[in-house]
Parts: sequence; structure tokens; C-alpha cells
Amino acid sequence: MPRATVLALCIATLPAPPAGAEEVDPLHAETRAIAVTVGETAEVSAETNPSTGAAWRLNETASRNLAILDIEALGTAAAGETEGDLPIVGAPMVATWAVTGRTAGKARIVLDYGQPWRPEDIWRRLEIAVTVAAPGSDGS
Repeated sequence: MPRATVLALCIATLPAPPAGAEEVDPLHAETRAIAVTVGETAEVSAETNPSTGAAWRLNETASRNLAILDIEALGTAAAGETEGDLPIVGAPMVATWAVTGRTAGKARIVLDYGQPWRPEDIWRRLEIAVTVAAPGSDGS
């Protein structure tokens, strides 16, 4: 049997992902955890490269309990950049968000990285488990 036929048969027998599923290669997924008290803000950063057309976006469907948080995109900067420096075109940058606890509880933020015109093609995923403690509590 020719190699092309064998390859086609192998590919044809692979199970298809469920319709509408967003698949992320586990090697391109990262999980972090942060803890804040109500009213406190923590910064979260991730590498980005705007020259590729890719950007981070909040995946509200996969995220959980976002109502207990305020999330603000602070923008991007070159790693180690100081005010007045010009970024190098095509160089990786760092995107940063401020996460502020509004009410006590647990939440999960899911950020997907890819090109906005191809939302089904997720290059990387960042999942952030957030614990918001009530003021005066020990955070547990």
C-alpha cells in the first residue's frame, strides 16, 4: 500500500474534536495561582509578540466567577524597557494585566493567545486561579 494511502487512512481514523471545541496543546498551556484580599491588586504578565498579529484575549466562556474581580489590561512593553526606549520591531514583549479582588471567593481567569481573526486557533492559553480573601482574614 502506498505511504500516502496509509497516511490518509491514519488521519481519517483519528477522532474529531467536538464541534466548537477549543483545543490547546498541553505544552502551550500554563497555569498560575494568585491570592489577593478584597481591594488589593496583583499584576499578571505574559509574553506576547504583536508583530505576529497575535494578542491575548479574555475567554469569558472558559473563565469562572469573573464577577468577583476587576481585570484591567495595562498594555505591553519590551522586557526591561525603560521610559523613552523605542521597542525593537518584531521582538517579544510582555503584556500585563491588573487583577483586583472585588469580593471574597475563588475565580478562574482564562486568557487565550492567538490572532483575533482566527479565534478557534489558540496558540497558547494562560489559566489563572485567583483566591480573593476577605479583609482581615488569613487568606485560607
